Amino acid sequence: MWVFLASAGAMGSLLVLIGITRNRWLNVRQWTAVWTGVSLAFAALMVVAVADGGSQVMEAVLGAALGYVASVSVHTLHHYLEEARRRPNAST
Repeated sequence: MWVFLASAGAMGSLLVLIGITRNRWLNVRQWTAVWTGVSLAFAALMVVAVADGGSQVMEAVLGAALGYVASVSVHTLHHYLEEARRRPNAST
């Protein structure tokens, strides 16, 4: 359980560090490259977890997945709220 929680916290912290909703220290091109790199590294970790079959590695991947999905959800919610403020009476 601690591996799951640690990897969820690590992934979430990494994505918060590079800027989930508003980046302050990278330009858009660099920010996109970092997000892409993190995504590809996570995909590679998934392949290793499946190939290894160990419970610790799989637990780490599931925890990282939780951190990643939660971070992307915050990012999506930020854009939704931003759009809702811009167009308060829009139905879609």
